[in-house]
Amino acid sequence: MPISLEQAESLAVINSSEIIIAQQEILAAQADYTTAIRRFYPTLYLTGYVPSLTYTNDEIVNPLNPTPIDYWKKTYQGVVDLDLSLLLITGGNISVTYEMQKVNEYSNVYSDESYYKGDLKFSISQPIFGNFSPRNDIENKKRVLERENRELEKIEKDIIKRVRRYFVDLVILSRAYETLEAMTDLAQRNLEENEFLYKEGFVDEEEYLRTKGKLGLIILNRMEMEYDIKEYKYRLSILIGIDDFTLIDVEIPDISGNPFPEQIYQLQRVDDDILNYEDRISEKSINSGPSLDIDGYYGLNGKDSSYSALYGIEENRWGISVGVTIPIFDLAKRSEILSMDYQLAALVENRASLEREIEIEENYLLSRKEELITKYSIAYSTFQVSEKVVQRMQIDMLSATEQLNILEDYINSMKYYGGILRDLWILEVSFGEF
Repeated sequence: MPISLEQAESLAVINSSEIIIAQQEILAAQADYTTAIRRFYPTLYLTGYVPSLTYTNDEIVNPLNPTPIDYWKKTYQGVVDLDLSLLLITGGNISVTYEMQKVNEYSNVYSDESYYKGDLKFSISQPIFGNFSPRNDIENKKRVLERENRELEKIEKDIIKRVRRYFVDLVILSRAYETLEAMTDLAQRNLEENEFLYKEGFVDEEEYLRTKGKLGLIILNRMEMEYDIKEYKYRLSILIGIDDFTLIDVEIPDISGNPFPEQIYQLQRVDDDILNYEDRISEKSINSGPSLDIDGYYGLNGKDSSYSALYGIEENRWGISVGVTIPIFDLAKRSEILSMDYQLAALVENRASLEREIEIEENYLLSRKEELITKYSIAYSTFQVSEKVVQRMQIDMLSATEQLNILEDYINSMKYYGGILRDLWILEVSFGEF
């Protein structure tokens, strides 16, 4: 089936296990990022307990009656718990809990009793200097997700470069092979004729060996080209997942946009690491300083009916506690911060080095583009001329040396032209938006 370069690239991306793995990594990073965000969603739990049974048996002594009275009591108690909690972006936590109990009491002495009891509590805990770990965790997970997307983009570029390398080489070699095939068929016949003339004594040994060597080189060139075609076709079939295909010819690509050196991916990764270290240093510094924790609650009790258990207020309870933590001596934590400061300084220096590399690489890519475009026009015209010479020459009228010289010129011009065309297509990946 005929296949274009664009189709080959699409098939390679679809069939690549590297792409599938990278896509799964993105989905995992997306799930982690969503999880970090949803930590700030309120959580609500409802718990119902199977009613418990408590039984007591004792004697009651009445001074007016010398005979003790046997006493027993059964208590059935069911509990329903409703718990609501919310994590704040500043690291604080709000918790609201409501518990309702239904109690049934039976006794042989006292009258049976059935009632409800409700209890509402809430608490607020907030370090005064804040704890920004949850917020920083969201930013870190977001950076991981962005990094995985960039990794997927980089993998796609690498795959496309490989496809273009094999595709363009295969197109050029296949085109040249058609011409070379006719020449080698004639060379094989000439070789047999040369062998016959030598045995019959019509040519001397020196001429025989020289002609045989020249004709043999023509045949070897064809064998070498056949091997290269098979190898490139095999490598390309692995990438695109198709064995039987014919390639559509390619022209010079339109290279536009600004250069995008691969070091930019490294720079972006270093930027992520710098932000992560800055967050960690900030957290450690806050945790190493004084902190103030505030806890409070306000409780409600309701009794008798279920309605009063939910809404009735018979007894209010409240409380507040304030705690102050002042670090006096913690050398390990200070050393840890100092270590991270050194690592951060190393990352900053690495970033500056990468910026210099990127600037140099951008200039190189621009100059490489101009160089290849200039060479392409010369190589293409040279290849066309060489191809016409091969197609129009009268092989029967030429000696083996002349045939080999023309063939060598043709193969050299073909390889040079194909190499430049291939390099232009590969270079195009490093320009513009991907």
